[in-house]
Amino acid sequence: RQFRSNIVVELDDDRAFEEDDWQSVQIGDITFDCVKPCDRCIVTTTDQDSGYRNPDKEPLKTLATFRRLNNKLLFGENLVPRSPGTLRVGDHMQVLASESGPRP
Repeated sequence: RQFRSNIVVELDDDRAFEEDDWQSVQIGDITFDCVKPCDRCIVTTTDQDSGYRNPDKEPLKTLATFRRLNNKLLFGENLVPRSPGTLRVGDHMQVLASESGPRP
């Protein structure tokens, strides 16, 4: 909840941050363009139930050790739908284009 993600996908492989290579994906019947990595803000350090902010600035502190680009901490991908539609829990996701080619 602290990362406020809108869509979470479960992948069959073990490659961390695979979404970095995505250019377009289809979820259900909606095609999305992957427009840029998502930079993370201080909300990720705040417990959503208590409002308590982690004094060690975790998880941003850890992300900063390996996910920093242009002074931003990256986690996830910003997607833009090509057309309106409805997403449902359990919809199939397919990578249509990526730097390494399409994948089911």
